[in-house]
Amino acid sequence: DVAAGRAVFASAGCGGCHTLADAGATGTTGPNLDEHVAVMGADGIASVVRRGRLGMPAFGGKLSEDEIRDVSAYLRQFARDHDDCPSEPGGPDLGHAKHCS
Repeated sequence: DVAAGRAVFASAGCGGCHTLADAGATGTTGPNLDEHVAVMGADGIASVVRRGRLGMPAFGGKLSEDEIRDVSAYLRQFARDHDDCPSEPGGPDLGHAKHCS
């Protein structure tokens, strides 16, 4: 559920590390999701949220599976808005990452 995922993004503090215009988030520790939108499918996004990656903490013990699924749907919906950006490999469990400026 995209609307629930937007709420999870806010309540889990994702915006403390990530910038995401749709969420009004301006964090600078993690990737700017407006410029580096990972288009990896909901399962890949959920895996990163659940287990963490490259300095991002794991949220598997903090969020329910429904919350992880919802925030993944929210980020996946956002990613579909950037289909015109060039893709490049994103690494294990990531599929392809789209990089927009």
